[in-house]
Amino acid sequence: MTRLRAFLAWAPREIAGFLGALLLISFVTFIAVRVVSGDIALKALGREATPGQLSAFRETHGLDDPMLVQYWDWLRGFVSGNWGQDLISGRGVFASIVSPFAYTVVLAVAALAASIPLSMILGVASALRMGDARDRTLMTMSIVTVATPEFVIAVGGILVFGVWLKLLPVDSTALTYEAPFLDKFWAFLLPWATLVIALTAYFYRVARASCYDVLKSKYVEAARLRGFGQSFLIRRYVIRNSAGPLINAVAIGAVHLIGGVVLVEQVFGYPGLGQALIQTVTGGSLKIVQAIVVVLAAVFLLIGAVADLAVKYVVGPTGRQSMDAR
Repeated sequence: MTRLRAFLAWAPREIAGFLGALLLISFVTFIAVRVVSGDIALKALGREATPGQLSAFRETHGLDDPMLVQYWDWLRGFVSGNWGQDLISGRGVFASIVSPFAYTVVLAVAALAASIPLSMILGVASALRMGDARDRTLMTMSIVTVATPEFVIAVGGILVFGVWLKLLPVDSTALTYEAPFLDKFWAFLLPWATLVIALTAYFYRVARASCYDVLKSKYVEAARLRGFGQSFLIRRYVIRNSAGPLINAVAIGAVHLIGGVVLVEQVFGYPGLGQALIQTVTGGSLKIVQAIVVVLAAVFLLIGAVADLAVKYVVGPTGRQSMDAR
């Protein structure tokens, strides 16, 4: 009950911080896009447009209004779901984002769902035999993988499984058209595996250190002296009390995942938000770029907020639960 009360007292502050940070990011992004875009009317109508046409375009779309008024109009529309159309490309902003966003969410969630339990399993295995050959091998592999950029892992996967062994397709274009389920699955596999490898290498090191600390703690030693077996200790104490550092690592890794997704999607031609961002930047669709940046920022902040709330609730205000409390 004490833990629940502390969680409920702390949650509103975290939510308020999330909303405040998102509002600030949206404002800075809006101003930056307006400054970078230059004369939107000229870009939309072309150099052949007359001064009268340019003036009418600016008036119609509120481009002559003060910047704060423009931002307020945009924010109201964004919050209400009316994201409008990009003034240069003419494409609907929401329609341009919703499908790539769904693809990115599926890829990111699938990668996290595989890497978290895998890293915990490997972390426990290393913590139980700290310093032996298995632990040194896993730690060396982890260090090398963490130091390797995601696009290098992606290219390596393409060379090995796509070019040399010819087991998997070298790109994910099968996801963009009607194809059998297995073709879509194979097209999804390499981008997913690339992110799983990168995330597991990072999460494993945190899980290893956290599990080792818990295994050497006094309350686990006391439980071991009372006759509890190793598997019981791992299920009851190690996994639970290692959750805090691992949740924080997952939050940081998920934020890192956002940057990795952009690179991986570009390498494989995966139809996600990262590829959409690059395409809209090169195409000059700055209103769509603005929406993508705000959505990515919201995901970034939401991951951090959820991780902090989860640590508060799962681990408790004292950082761990005592043995008697369980």
